Amino acid sequence: MEDKIIFNQMLFTRKQTLKLIEEIPDDFMDIIPESHTNSIRWNVGHIFADQEIWLYERIKNSLKLPPFYKEYFAYGSSPFTWNDCVPSKSELIDHLEKQPYRIMKDFSKELDQNLVDPVLLGFNNTGQILLHTLYHEGLHVGIIQSIKKILTKKI
Repeated sequence: MEDKIIFNQMLFTRKQTLKLIEEIPDDFMDIIPESHTNSIRWNVGHIFADQEIWLYERIKNSLKLPPFYKEYFAYGSSPFTWNDCVPSKSELIDHLEKQPYRIMKDFSKELDQNLVDPVLLGFNNTGQILLHTLYHEGLHVGIIQSIKKILTKKI
């Protein structure tokens, strides 16, 4: 795979994600509309945590998420189980801003590397997993946009 193309796509995707999140009013972050199962804060945290889990836990065996992030934001988690220690919007933005650069550093020249044990969904190499996480991020951006639209209409 062409590392530069994939990394540029990752940076473009993240830039668009961050632009959207920064436009979200703080008081929208934790509202869960009846039509949805999670909040904007959960979706933002999930984008960060999911990419960490796919790349650092499943490939590098070195997951280093902040405390409670996997519990709060991994697949199947829910804001309904959170305590009062939720990360702020600015903390989540900070993680999302730094993550692509860390990924580029840690996975430079490794995107074509075949996985010893191919993971779910038939991914055979690191680049395929990274591309999947970008697709996944786009799905959650759509959900964030949907929640924002619903909440904006209620004002």
